[in-house]
Amino acid sequence: MTRPLIILGVDGLDWEFVDDHRDALPTLSRWPSLRPLRSIFPPDSIPAWTTIFTGVGPAEHGCLDAIDYLDDAPGKATDDAAQRLPGNTFWDEASRRGLKVCVVNPFMAYPAWDVNGLMVSGPVFVDGTLSVTGAAPDELPEAPELGGIVTFPTRDTIGPFVEETLAETRAQAEFGLELLQRDSVDLFFMNILTIDRLQHFVWRFIDPTDPTYPGPNDHEDSALRGYQAIDEIAARFEEHGHVVILSDHGHGMRCRRMLYVDEVLRRAGLVAVPESPTARLKSYVLERAKKSVLRTVYEIGREEEAYKLARRLPNRKSLKYSSFSSSESRSTARVSRTFGRNQHSGVEVLHDTPENRAAVRRALEAVRDPQTGEGVFEWIHDREDVVDGARIDRYPEILFRMKDGYGVDFGLYGGLFGPDVNHRRISGGHKRDGVFASSAPVDAPASIEEFYDFVVSRFARADSPR
Repeated sequence: MTRPLIILGVDGLDWEFVDDHRDALPTLSRWPSLRPLRSIFPPDSIPAWTTIFTGVGPAEHGCLDAIDYLDDAPGKATDDAAQRLPGNTFWDEASRRGLKVCVVNPFMAYPAWDVNGLMVSGPVFVDGTLSVTGAAPDELPEAPELGGIVTFPTRDTIGPFVEETLAETRAQAEFGLELLQRDSVDLFFMNILTIDRLQHFVWRFIDPTDPTYPGPNDHEDSALRGYQAIDEIAARFEEHGHVVILSDHGHGMRCRRMLYVDEVLRRAGLVAVPESPTARLKSYVLERAKKSVLRTVYEIGREEEAYKLARRLPNRKSLKYSSFSSSESRSTARVSRTFGRNQHSGVEVLHDTPENRAAVRRALEAVRDPQTGEGVFEWIHDREDVVDGARIDRYPEILFRMKDGYGVDFGLYGGLFGPDVNHRRISGGHKRDGVFASSAPVDAPASIEEFYDFVVSRFARADSPR
């Protein structure tokens, strides 16, 4: 019997972390292929996994939303991607070629759809029931929690969160192994989403250079324990076939110094404030008060209590994006709301002309951090110079990547820079380079956009899957 191709998609597995901890990861370190895997722009889970599954970039599939863990319903960002996946994934192509597949917990692919074999999907960041095609649910082994994990740890619950997340990781792997051994298949794919989520919340506990590092603590090895769990899981699956591990992006410290991009644009005359003197004064007072409260709460370490109170405020979204402080109809540009607070972002040119784009680029290029005297952008380009595809209009007209440590924040008036006031709550963030590893020698893809073709090339003919 031909041994199956086993693909484990691990969300957020970081190349630099793996490379720095090779001695603690014996399985991955002995495999003949272990290398960085370049993600897309932006390196976020929704656009990246959609690209991995379908083989086309975000400017083609158009699924660009990022998951906001601070949102009341983070799962809503995945709705568009979930609708575009059925029939378009590499396991659908394998099914069309007559190959038998087993697909477990694919991110956003919920509910499950018919394939040539078995598909088991969990809900995405929401409560919901397991979705199964190809078998009756009661025919399967007892399933652990699949889909997105909705737990949001606090400073008092971070310890139990780490242990529960690691236990869930191993339980999901055991469930996948049972399904793999249940039937003879040609292709097995399983998403493990827990490692990314773990790093988002524990980074400040593991990295002494983090501005909110609490000092020596009981959680300093929590990320490494997650990576070691993946290494052990890889060894278990290796007993049953050729194993490939890939991640959608890397992971590291979240940005800690924020640039108020809309304020940069306002000073350049590209964001218009309300015309009425009364409305302008009101927005000025609200903006300065908001920034002052957030910074004070951050400095005294009481973010959790403040966030609970903020959830009760009316018009929270308007306050978050400072939309009450500007006039969109009269503005030339604004920072993109699609990408959230990170270093990979862009500016929407509301009245798109070459002159307005040039004005935006000049305004951004002129920014200097007063602490260093240096610019904060690694690059600034028109979107057409960065991405290409039928849905390129889903991207803002100007794209940029900030230097490491910097991120985007929303708000007008006051200084251009401030701390990331949410850093204690979410201290880990995404990086460009994920991981590709293979238990057998292969011609490894250089980027996640090449992974679909890499998989399909393993199945040249239906009667000869390898």
